[in-house]
Amino acid sequence: MRTFKKDKKNKVEKDKKKISKVNTPKRPFSIEKIIDSLLFDNEKKVIETQEKLKANYKGLTISDIESFKNDRIVSNNSLIVVVGDFTEKECRELMTRYFGSWKSGESYVKNSPITKKTSIIKKRKIVVVDAPNAVQSQISFKWHLEDAYTYFKDDIKLRVLNEIFGASQLSYLYKNLREDKGLCYFIRSSVGASAVGGSGSVSTSVRNDQTAYAIENIILEMLRLRNGKVSASDLKIAKNSLIGSYTRSLNAIAPIPYITFAMQKDDYNLPDDYLQSKVEKYYEVNVDDIMAMSQKYIDPFKSVIYIKGKVSELKGTLEKFGDVIYFDEKGNKIH
Repeated sequence: MRTFKKDKKNKVEKDKKKISKVNTPKRPFSIEKIIDSLLFDNEKKVIETQEKLKANYKGLTISDIESFKNDRIVSNNSLIVVVGDFTEKECRELMTRYFGSWKSGESYVKNSPITKKTSIIKKRKIVVVDAPNAVQSQISFKWHLEDAYTYFKDDIKLRVLNEIFGASQLSYLYKNLREDKGLCYFIRSSVGASAVGGSGSVSTSVRNDQTAYAIENIILEMLRLRNGKVSASDLKIAKNSLIGSYTRSLNAIAPIPYITFAMQKDDYNLPDDYLQSKVEKYYEVNVDDIMAMSQKYIDPFKSVIYIKGKVSELKGTLEKFGDVIYFDEKGNKIH
């Protein structure tokens, strides 16, 4: 009898463990978290913000909406951008006529969370996720720029550098991997400023058997920019392209640059003539500037290369570029 009760008790305990194991949600595999862990340390200086609550529309009344409107939609926090065919004097008269009676209130102060990321990576790392049925490998380079904060002093120079590097069909990456070697259909770089110090990336897709060769050529173009000066013609083409895109964006039909400038002027202490002087700043960028920007912000050494492709064809071909970590589709390490 005692043996029966003991066996029954053991069975109940085993069943509980099985149920607990089944009901315990497994964290989804996140390649982004793995890349972040390789690039950055865990120290983040973040201004505490209120935890977001899930939207609950039950019991919501017209009175609640009115209260929200009266508290939040107020002229003190509004921004008016006027675009049209009139002189400054005419605009002032119209603004005074329609908005002159508004009473000023407390200035709105933007209090956004600020996250500072510190790069810890010392040498190149490669992360590979298996795609057993793939005929192509997705390749992505990622690195941190450290101090390229939004609207920093070399923002324009960095934009020109990115245009030459891989942002257009006339860029070094595109000419090499697409036009010269036919390794890919597309390739694109993104090297720019951000609130956390800027980031750099390169992305493309190539045949599995050409993955190592493509990585080699991407690194070659990064080193080419770091170690030599760009030609005057390449620089001129890049600047003209950026100037053309910028000036075309300055139109009254979709005045996005004006609105963006008005909203961010005070936050980033931008000068009044920021929009007018931007073209001149593009013209001022020279070949020495591009080389200096490349040496500081194009880093093939302290980067993480993420590849999603067929591990059985890739293994053994990537180790020459750095430490390689292989994962299966579910996020388990492959040894």
